[in-house]
Parts: sequence; structure tokens; C-alpha cells
Amino acid sequence: GLACSPEQIMIVSGSTQGLSLISALFQDQQQAVLIEDPTHPGLRQIIERAKLNLIGIPVDDQGLITDLLAPHRAPAFIYTTPSHQYPLGGILPIQRRQKLIQYAIANDTYLLEDDYDSEFRFEGQPVSSLYELNPDRVIYLGTFSKILTPAIRLGWFILPDHLITTHLERK
Repeated sequence: GLACSPEQIMIVSGSTQGLSLISALFQDQQQAVLIEDPTHPGLRQIIERAKLNLIGIPVDDQGLITDLLAPHRAPAFIYTTPSHQYPLGGILPIQRRQKLIQYAIANDTYLLEDDYDSEFRFEGQPVSSLYELNPDRVIYLGTFSKILTPAIRLGWFILPDHLITTHLERK
């Protein structure tokens, strides 16, 4: 499960608004954002609206290729869909999840885990979310649109404690 305090949970009108607010947290830092490539073009546009420079990191049938992160130092955050990579569908194995966490710690950056449809798992054992592995380095983004109805634009995100004050000031 996801252990967090109520102060860390932000309710938003869909994951799109969540991504927009999260991107705004970092818009003044003049840093790049690493993002899965390919990914949904609409998500790229949301991050770019915050004037963040996107750098695509290739994916394969297992998701983000973590070995390709090394040359990129101190991004604002890394956007990833580890439970079901969009659009290719890969599930990031635990070894790559651990590499992502290690990279985030070593580079003082955050992982933005978009868990848009992890509820729909029909085979195999569930893999720990990035958030469960390190809640201090992961911003966890989710939506109820997939399990309820797309007409209900309701989403949420969980922030590490040290980002809450900045988020509330900007909001």
C-alpha cells in the first residue's frame, strides 16, 4: 500500500491538472526533465508549458532504459509510467526501478511516477511502486478516471513532505 499522511495528498481535476501543477513546482529551476520516449504527446505539451526542457530517454519492452540516464545530471524530475509504459505497455522490472531510485538519490532529483492504470493487472505478481521504494524521491500521480469513468475528471498526487510548502504557495 501507499503509506502517506493526509497533508501529502493533493486532489486535482484529473491527472492532467496534477501534471501541470507538479511541472509548475520546477518551472523556475532552469533544469531539464527526462521523459520516456515515446510517450503521450499531450503530456509532453503540459510539461513544456511550464517552460521545462524535455529530454527523451528511450524505452524498450520493459519500459525506461535506465542505463541511458547516466549522462544526464540533475534534471528537475524524471517522468515515468513504470506499471504500464504508455504507449508500448512494458512493465518496469524491479532492477530498473531500483536503478531509478539510486539515480534520483545520487542526482538530488525526483521521479514523477504516473500510475494511470496500475489497477488493471491481469497476470503476474505486482511490482512495488517507485513511491513504495522511496517516498522522499517520488511524486506519485494517479487518476480515478480509468476505474470510475473518464467523465469524472478526478485525480490525485502525493508529494514528498519537503515539496508541500512550495506547492501550497504556488497553488
